[in-house]
Amino acid sequence: MCGGHEEVKEFMNSLLEISKEDLTDSQLEYELFNEMDIFERPVVCASCNTMISDVKFLLSLEGRSLHHFINPSGLRFSFYTFYYTKNTFEYGEPTEEHTWFSGYRWSFLLCEVCQSHLGWYYRNSDDSFFGLVDEKIKFT
Repeated sequence: MCGGHEEVKEFMNSLLEISKEDLTDSQLEYELFNEMDIFERPVVCASCNTMISDVKFLLSLEGRSLHHFINPSGLRFSFYTFYYTKNTFEYGEPTEEHTWFSGYRWSFLLCEVCQSHLGWYYRNSDDSFFGLVDEKIKFT
């Protein structure tokens, strides 16, 4: 579903000349993206303006990167899918309950600086991605 993610990790490994066993995916991505000046159009937290990602890291799932869903409480969410974020942390136990992506568990994704709810972190045994709520982020 997110095959491009593996290619990015392989590319990062070759640039950094380290093996996948030495660093976690997040550490590897952090090292590469901080060494290279590749952020062209940052995505920031709408509450505190902390950099969260970049448009380069938008991920197309099911043919689009902008998704619209209604949760069991009737709340509507529009969110973008990304394969990389920074300055975020996962909150809560991953669950498959009410998942919007079959086969993926989700947990909340919060801003590391202001602790605002930004969206969700999705994962399965092979892959992971982030869903960032449209009104919780700003494209700069």
